Amino acid sequence: MPSEYRIGQYEILRKIAVGGMGTVYAAISHGPDGFSKLVAIKQLHPHLELGEAARRRFAGEARIGAQLSHPNIVDVLGFEVNEDTHSIVMEYVHGCNLATLMRERQGRPLSAEEAAFVGCEVLKGLEAVHGFHTRAGEPLPVVHRDVSPRNILLSAAGEVKLADFGVALIAGEGFTTTTGLRGTVAYMSPEQATGEAVDLRSDLFSLGLVLYELLSGHRAYDGATEIALLNQAQLGPPRPLELAGVDTQLVGVVERALAHGREARYPDAASFRRELELCLDRLGRPAPDALAGLVQPLVGSVDELVELARDRGRVTVAQPDAEPGGRRRRRPMLLVLLAALFLVAAGALGTWLAMDGQSKSSGADAAPQARTTPTPDIAPRLPPAAPDGATAEADARVGRDATVRRPRRRSKRHKVARGVLHINTSPVWSEIWIDGRKRGTTPAQIRLPAGRHRVMLRARGRGRPVRLSVRILPGQTTTKVIKVPHE
Repeated sequence: MPSEYRIGQYEILRKIAVGGMGTVYAAISHGPDGFSKLVAIKQLHPHLELGEAARRRFAGEARIGAQLSHPNIVDVLGFEVNEDTHSIVMEYVHGCNLATLMRERQGRPLSAEEAAFVGCEVLKGLEAVHGFHTRAGEPLPVVHRDVSPRNILLSAAGEVKLADFGVALIAGEGFTTTTGLRGTVAYMSPEQATGEAVDLRSDLFSLGLVLYELLSGHRAYDGATEIALLNQAQLGPPRPLELAGVDTQLVGVVERALAHGREARYPDAASFRRELELCLDRLGRPAPDALAGLVQPLVGSVDELVELARDRGRVTVAQPDAEPGGRRRRRPMLLVLLAALFLVAAGALGTWLAMDGQSKSSGADAAPQARTTPTPDIAPRLPPAAPDGATAEADARVGRDATVRRPRRRSKRHKVARGVLHINTSPVWSEIWIDGRKRGTTPAQIRLPAGRHRVMLRARGRGRPVRLSVRILPGQTTTKVIKVPHE
């Protein structure tokens, strides 16, 4: 988390995602009379702050987003530089991205009408992107270059929004370099994968790959490495598409979007969207809350998110001292009492042994042989003289019976090595128990002593608990993302 959980005027609630250019946080700003505003903040990675080209691309992303205003595009609210840290302030979309949704569905595709609806909404956003005009009215189309499930957001209200213009290209502007590949390899068009110049039809091809995944439940490219994926992307998906059981008209729309030659694809986003609209008219449009019903089980409520701002301990180190079922843990206090009794007994035993030793040594002067083996000096060092000057009688008493009467100097407390457990679950806001103690809800970052710890997770009080053992390393962060049953 950023220093003191703040970026400028915004208080950080939790980390949302980490990308190639920066980390995205959910944050909140407060104002007078109870005013508050939820936002998303994308902060440039610290190691990129030193590079002029990276800062220029980041500023370019903010500049593009600020000029694109559309219901299907994540709105950019501001661009800030605080203590040499660059941040983009954006609209907060309470939900998840398509990649998260498909991962949670574990290979189960969306229905034909749900997939077509998502495609139509993304194409509405692409129409605004591709048809961008300057304030003077001059056409200046933008190529997104990274249309992928990770950059398509679904809100808990059923909205679909296109995000992340970090690698977008504005015609006529040179803030992005033309060397190297930009974008997600598994969703590149053939011309993008081969390093050729791209135009608006490259984004349409990428959306075709997204629709294929929504309808089939798996990616069009299955390469195990980035090189293998790149080779597949350069050739395009094989024909015919493996979409058995899917409406033939909808399959035809996806196949045209995935044509290898760009001349055979749809010429623009509007014509692509019209074809999908025809499919929806025939298949039937999904209910308004259909997408919301897919997303809501994966996310908590906005109220729970805002509550983290009032209870920072739930994000860092939660302190409740109860086990499941409400039973209090009294073991630590019992251990303290036992330790105190042991110290008292040890002190009494030491006193008795010292007095017994003195009585024996007083009668040993008449012994025929003196003891020659030196005894170890177990008496602690004498304390420094008292500030006001100790009396001779007190000094003599301390010297004579230092082992018994002199208070021992307290040793420095041993510092326990600790690490951090960064834990999240699907669905989020699952309850956490560590070593039998409840430690709040996910997502959480919890400081723990180094070593093995027993972790139990449960989806907000329902479903089967998940138990695991986690090893914490000194000075390191251990990250765990766990799927928790919630039915």
